[in-house]
Amino acid sequence: MTLRPIAHALLVMLLWAGMGMAEGTAVEERLTQANQWLADRERWDDAIEIYRDALRQDPTLTDASIRLARVLAWQLRYDEALAVLDTLIGEAGNPEYLIERAEIYSWAGQLDAAERDFDAVLMQDPNHARAYRGLARVFMWSERKSEADRAFRRALSLEENEEARRDWDQLRSNDRPSLEPSIEFVTDSYDFDALRVGAIATFSPDFETTLSIRTNWLKIDHLAEPEFLRGDTSEKGRELGIDLERGLSELWSGRLSLAGRSWRDAPDRLIGELEFDYSGWSDMTFQIAAGHRDQWEDAHSLPALRNAIQTTYARLGVWRHLGERSELYANIEGGRLTDGNRLVGSYMEVGFAPLEQTDAQLVLSGSFASYHRHEDIYYSPELDGSLGLLARKDLALSPTLGLRLEAGAGMGSSREFGAWSSGLALRAAGILEWKFDSWALRAEGRFDQSQRAATYRTSKVGLELKRSF
Repeated sequence: MTLRPIAHALLVMLLWAGMGMAEGTAVEERLTQANQWLADRERWDDAIEIYRDALRQDPTLTDASIRLARVLAWQLRYDEALAVLDTLIGEAGNPEYLIERAEIYSWAGQLDAAERDFDAVLMQDPNHARAYRGLARVFMWSERKSEADRAFRRALSLEENEEARRDWDQLRSNDRPSLEPSIEFVTDSYDFDALRVGAIATFSPDFETTLSIRTNWLKIDHLAEPEFLRGDTSEKGRELGIDLERGLSELWSGRLSLAGRSWRDAPDRLIGELEFDYSGWSDMTFQIAAGHRDQWEDAHSLPALRNAIQTTYARLGVWRHLGERSELYANIEGGRLTDGNRLVGSYMEVGFAPLEQTDAQLVLSGSFASYHRHEDIYYSPELDGSLGLLARKDLALSPTLGLRLEAGAGMGSSREFGAWSSGLALRAAGILEWKFDSWALRAEGRFDQSQRAATYRTSKVGLELKRSF
């Protein structure tokens, strides 16, 4: 027997082994490069391609699957990220994969699904600090503050984590007593001016309850409609109110707002609202509210104030998570005024994040309102409607300073006495927020243009200073 065939076979095996090792080394080098690119947002797409290519060659590369799911989630491509992890979890309920999926569920706003996965991890490992951290954030984002507090305490007792401690401090700081003086000025193109100077004191006796006491000094001037006014064209008043927010259960929360207003010449009155929120679905919150409010604030009308026109109303609302980057809010309201008039109205907006980052959003909004009959002393159209598109952008100017910019345009229409009037609707706003330690300062400027019988414009500026103790 000759040794030549055996030597030839060994040579072929060595060559194939060498090629496999070289190929494996090349894949590892590319994965290392992809891992480094995760720190650079501009290279995320390149990293995704490397991970996908590596997984096509070897689907058992679980680390590549996990990193691929993470970077897809960072790009808000939650459905794709979850699909990657589902292939791993389908094979076994490994806590390493479950916790990755739980975190992505929580980022996507699917809090019920996230809670289930975190609980599944803790069933297998009751001392899993990362699972407790994730569960604490789920509770915090769903306003279950007491449960969030307990979960943060447990997580930090198991393992110190700077981000978790910062979130826990933020949770507790939101319930610290605070005092917030403010000033606001509103003016419109019908010579209506309203100045409000006031303060709010807030404290929380427990994580589920927030109590606020507010007081305001009010001054109103309205020069456009002197024929409907008794006395001069200005009014002064004071307001004292209380707001109570309370978590009623895991699914229900409530809010009660009451205030009394006394005026120099106009009748004194009470206003208030009772609201309940139900969040029994992972991607939807339902709202029901009823209340009694001043019509002059809706219509910017001093004659409505002098004649004590108020509205008793009921409102239904819903917030819905539509997908990876979109959400919807809509409400419908019906009311009866103290002069016997009736109204119905609705508002809807759909927000969409067209870019990969979460700090830019497009909002499509529409609204309508209709009154049963026309009244001279306040705006009461047969129909008023608008449709517009708004762009919103949040900018971090520094670690303590943030700026929100809004700009939008659309169309507005109004029907009074059987005649239609239409025109351009505009909105522009800027909100500057500064936070440092226990202080926060918020400055806001806003301009709106809509359509009544003629073009109607409103402007608002406000300043708030908050001190937490």
